[in-house]
Amino acid sequence: MPLLFKTPEGLAPSLSLRAVGLYLGEMPALTGEGLRFPDRVQPLDLGWHLPLNYYGPGGTIRTISAQDLFDGGAAAAAVKDRLVLLGVTATGVGDRFSTPFDQILPGVEALATGVSNLLDGSALIRDGTVRRVDAAAAILITVAGMAAAAFFPLAVASIFFVLLLCGWLAAVTLMLGEGYWFSAALPLAAGVPPVIGLAILRQVFDRYQLKRLETVQDALSRFQAPALARRIAEDPTFLLEPREQDAAVLFVDLAGYTGLSEQMGPAGTREFLKAFHTIVVNETERHNGLAMSFMGDGAMICFGVPDPGPSDAVNAWQCTFDLVREVGKWMAGTGLRSGVGALRAGVHFGPVVLSRLGHEHQQQITVTGDCVNVASRLMEVAKAHDSLVAMSSELMEAASREARADLQAPRTETVAIRGRQQAMEVGLWTALEAEATKPVVPAN
Repeated sequence: MPLLFKTPEGLAPSLSLRAVGLYLGEMPALTGEGLRFPDRVQPLDLGWHLPLNYYGPGGTIRTISAQDLFDGGAAAAAVKDRLVLLGVTATGVGDRFSTPFDQILPGVEALATGVSNLLDGSALIRDGTVRRVDAAAAILITVAGMAAAAFFPLAVASIFFVLLLCGWLAAVTLMLGEGYWFSAALPLAAGVPPVIGLAILRQVFDRYQLKRLETVQDALSRFQAPALARRIAEDPTFLLEPREQDAAVLFVDLAGYTGLSEQMGPAGTREFLKAFHTIVVNETERHNGLAMSFMGDGAMICFGVPDPGPSDAVNAWQCTFDLVREVGKWMAGTGLRSGVGALRAGVHFGPVVLSRLGHEHQQQITVTGDCVNVASRLMEVAKAHDSLVAMSSELMEAASREARADLQAPRTETVAIRGRQQAMEVGLWTALEAEATKPVVPAN
């Protein structure tokens, strides 16, 4: 409620302020702090406005009919020595005001509320200090909300911002009970738009980053095995320290590939190898293996990398013979002459070292150790003994334990391994024997 009006003759007190001066016998002094009464100072809002503290809905302030007052009697006695405001009800003048209690408080009762607030000192306090606290709260809530939206996950940031707003609303409600009128709307108006805007920008940026990371991971998976690419994307520190573990290592290559590439030429050879590598990858993934590298017509496949499992040896056994069969079917469909492109395999089970090799700025994840060397040499053993598959006894024993079955080779021999001092027992399979080998299903 304004207490001063600017008129052509200068500043004039409002009806409420003038009524209070008449009632007290002297006009309260206007100061920079508010209204100075003999016994107190009433703080005012900007422009010497009085923040009204309504006592209740319409009718809370006693109302007496003017006719009853003219008639005398009890009505006249009720207003003796009291300040009375005369209000006139008229249709269509819009002399109605909204309050926290109702929407239809008559204007005369609003004026009476202002007069009473000034006389008993019950007006709400909303001065410069309160407004500065409002502004500081709006800034702090906005900055805190934007910081949360920028650095925290959006779900956490949203909850944090809502809790800040709820905390401020609770404080506003509590202080209102103490007679202080803080703004509940200002922090909402100041904080919600920029925080929501930043959250939308953050979501767009996060989606862009996610799409970019997916593109990078997809590109990386084309040069690294997908399982390793995912692990590196999730944990860039993966294998900073080498790790030793048991694994099955399978080497495969195509017999007669040199002559085959001479027949096909560079372009035809590329298409041929692409189809061959596709079969290798499909069968490897179907048996939970990992194609670590391709070397022309050859490939190194590992089972138990990057993490060892209870069926690594059985998976290697099954994948070896399934590859022989699938490559044989594919070769039969290519129309190439018999004997060209038959698959040869060497497979061994034992400890390997999983690590990063290469330059500091160009590294490759691979497995090393005696197990890898032996698996590679077993392909030579298969070729020397006119066989397609050469499998170490260590792998056959491990697969037998995992499958709980007696897995034996059609033919076993103790052979010397080039570059290795100790001879080893090896299972050998010819073409027909390899094609007849049934997949092994581990026991539950």
